[in-house]
Amino acid sequence: MKSRILGFAAVAVAVAWAGLLTPGSAIAEELFLRLQAPLDEPRGFCLDIPGHRAGVRLERPLHAHTCKHRIWHRDGIFDTAAFERGALHMPEYDLCVEAASSEPDAIVRLMECNASRLQVWHRTGSGEVVSGAGAQLFLTVGPGRSRPAGADHIVRTVRLMPCAPESIERQRWVFSKPEA
Repeated sequence: MKSRILGFAAVAVAVAWAGLLTPGSAIAEELFLRLQAPLDEPRGFCLDIPGHRAGVRLERPLHAHTCKHRIWHRDGIFDTAAFERGALHMPEYDLCVEAASSEPDAIVRLMECNASRLQVWHRTGSGEVVSGAGAQLFLTVGPGRSRPAGADHIVRTVRLMPCAPESIERQRWVFSKPEA
């Protein structure tokens, strides 16, 4: 019985560290994670899951998609309180953003929250979202032109890449409120 209680305590600590339990407080705010530079999309690019509503594809890598203002957007919302503790948590699916590896060009995807180093994230003072996987890898929107994503939206890939002057506008992020 004692080992079961200790096992539960270890799980509770890991979950709290991942930002899913916040003793005595609620979720601070649920916001988009939006690229600071608009690139070729005046409405902005937000970190998002492929698909929409019933067509969402949780098993696919995340991408940068036209921010979903004024429409259903729960599939692009992050919990900022969890991020303050190192986790990019999507409350709609109760999943966390995880790097596929600690190597450059790794994809990012949603996985069950587990507080592994591949699920640890922090933001620099200038807005880069850095992976805890190591080697100073930043959440980076792909270069070049965007491609169509249905309706009047566009999309770009997202990967972990080292900081580079030519990539800086594709590596700086901000949390922002969806427009009503």
